[in-house]
Amino acid sequence: MSGKKGSASGDRSSYPWIGRTLPSSAVLREKPVKNPRATYTGRIIDIPQDTIVTVSGCEQGWLQLEANVGGKLYKGYVSQELIQYVSPKFNASTNSVAQYRTFVKSGFWPLAVGPLTTFSETDRQTLLKELNSAQLAQMMNAALLTMPALDVSLRPGFLFQPSALARVTKTITELDPIAATAGKRWAAAKVKRLEVEANATVSVISRAAWGALARKQDKDWYEYPAGAPLPLTNIVVHHTTDSLKQTVKELQVKEMKDGYSDMPYHFVITSDGTINEGRIIGAMGAHAGQFEGNKDKKKDPDYGSIGIVLCGDFENRWENGWNPDKPTARQLESLQRLLNHLVLEYKIDSNRILRHSEVKRDGAPKVCPGANLSLYIDSMKKKAGDFLVEIEAAERELKAAEHLALHLPPSPNKVFRGH
Repeated sequence: MSGKKGSASGDRSSYPWIGRTLPSSAVLREKPVKNPRATYTGRIIDIPQDTIVTVSGCEQGWLQLEANVGGKLYKGYVSQELIQYVSPKFNASTNSVAQYRTFVKSGFWPLAVGPLTTFSETDRQTLLKELNSAQLAQMMNAALLTMPALDVSLRPGFLFQPSALARVTKTITELDPIAATAGKRWAAAKVKRLEVEANATVSVISRAAWGALARKQDKDWYEYPAGAPLPLTNIVVHHTTDSLKQTVKELQVKEMKDGYSDMPYHFVITSDGTINEGRIIGAMGAHAGQFEGNKDKKKDPDYGSIGIVLCGDFENRWENGWNPDKPTARQLESLQRLLNHLVLEYKIDSNRILRHSEVKRDGAPKVCPGANLSLYIDSMKKKAGDFLVEIEAAERELKAAEHLALHLPPSPNKVFRGH
């Protein structure tokens, strides 16, 4: 057990050093026991296996040490065959090292980065040498994603100085360049995936928040079967043909006065770009149209169609004095984000983003959503399709980078002894 200086078991001749209890509990005594077979006296506490201890000396074959058990520090003696050498004594506190090791053992890598930034270079190297290559890659990934330069959504609930994080990544790179590279690739892939996904991030004002009226009872109201994926295949874009300054509440009141049981559309985008929840997404809309005499819900143009309407009258016509509105920049930006979100969320083919005028239905031809909005739809469809391609590529790279990092060949010199 003692080992020679520089051996695999470490240098146990220079006190103090860090050890751990072997796979059995160790009894902490008030003083060395000369005859192990005699009746044991002076018992202080049983130290659980795998507990990290600080050894300060040796007396009559017994190690003098201190151990943190249940949050309380105890001092005494333990028979030397029950303690395994781990590393030289750390400058860092026993509690800090124990906390760090707990985070590592639990796989809480962002939390483990915190203590590492506070340790001396010697302590940091010693602790990181306990990790295998896959663990070092995970630590590298966590340290890079904690950098303050990244978006706040990527960081844990606390921040560290960039210089301190740089010291952590530098040490990992020196210890295992391959693991460091794998960790960097993984972190970059995570950031890329989040950057792409940000193009589909939307904030939707709920019905309750904008004060929606309760829907009327309607025998034709239809909700898709609960517990099954929503059968959504189309997205239909409309304009209200009302004032650009119309509110979502005003639109609902008008539609219900016109005979609808609720808002016909699933989403309403007002002039300031706010996206409002209309009819619940799990209910079939009443916006796309109908086939006269059709009794099969699944053949209804509204079945599987998500309705999006923009407030405004975007068609040149007599009713608006031949002076149509133009969709605001904020409306167009919100519409694109919402389209990206919906094709991703419900796996809808971007080619199924339709103008209302493109929906096959009975009745007179429609010009909805008006010429001034229609001219943007084709480019929006393409952007939504490009978004899907980009996010799928980002997802593939993320999975590949994660798999590589987690399956690096283990280094026998960097095995975490706490496992």
